[in-house]
Amino acid sequence: RYWMTKIAAQASDKDAKQRLEALSKERGFYPMLAAVKLGHSYKLEMPKIPQESNIQEKYATELAEIAELRQLDRLGAAKRRWRFLLEKLSQEEQLQIALSQYANEQNWFELGVDGSIIAKAWDYIDLRLPNAYSQYFDIALSNVNLSTTEPQAIVDNRVTKTFAMAIARQESAWNPMAQSSANARGLMQLLPSTAQKTAENQQLPYNGELDLFKPLNNILLGTAHLNELNAKYPNNRILIASAYNAGASRVEKWLARANGKLAMDEFIASIPFFESRGYVQNVLTYDFYYQNLQDKEKLQTFSKEEYDRLY
Repeated sequence: RYWMTKIAAQASDKDAKQRLEALSKERGFYPMLAAVKLGHSYKLEMPKIPQESNIQEKYATELAEIAELRQLDRLGAAKRRWRFLLEKLSQEEQLQIALSQYANEQNWFELGVDGSIIAKAWDYIDLRLPNAYSQYFDIALSNVNLSTTEPQAIVDNRVTKTFAMAIARQESAWNPMAQSSANARGLMQLLPSTAQKTAENQQLPYNGELDLFKPLNNILLGTAHLNELNAKYPNNRILIASAYNAGASRVEKWLARANGKLAMDEFIASIPFFESRGYVQNVLTYDFYYQNLQDKEKLQTFSKEEYDRLY
């Protein structure tokens, strides 16, 4: 609909504006972009999570089993027990949502996100994007050790907490034990080779692949790697996210192919990997949502470096 609107704008500005206005009231990347095109603030309407005062008592046995399994580090078994519980309530969406909120309150973040998916609670942004491992991100981003040779403007313009959290949410859905077919591990899905190199460059502790399943260690390395990419692509989350997902060498090829002729929206749409294209769109949207959820004073949809550049 967004691209049809751009075509329609060539014939009728009024019709295009009406289409953009309708799109801008929805949830997601293109609605956010539509609002920016109109010069409007992108407003996010989030329904309130239903309150179930006796949720813990009602499912005490099941929740106690899940808590015990997690204490024993049997996270896979805990997730299976969790899914069994929620799938039994397939006709009770409000209970599924309330249980997912309970999971987030217990810091079972990957279960809360999983529950929101099972419940198809797409509009409950605060449920889908919990404020997970917040203190770890504060620690990691306050101790960035970038090279002293970097320009001061880059050192002062480090990646934000909301962007780093958006990357982690997209990468692992907050599952600290996530492991991809390519052997990317943990919350921010780092390859052991990337983790090793980042640890050496930034003088961070790294004692082997098992460290990547430890949330603080993973976040320290993941945010450090993001800041290395930020030094390469200052304040441009589109290129940083693309490089984090697909590798900087591929991003350089995409930029060379575009040859400075594409606007921001066109460049994102031209990313040849379906996964990477959706990845970038999701991360930018999640970043905005996290800014909203963390009550940032000035919400940023796109930076000047992102929006005004020709790619």
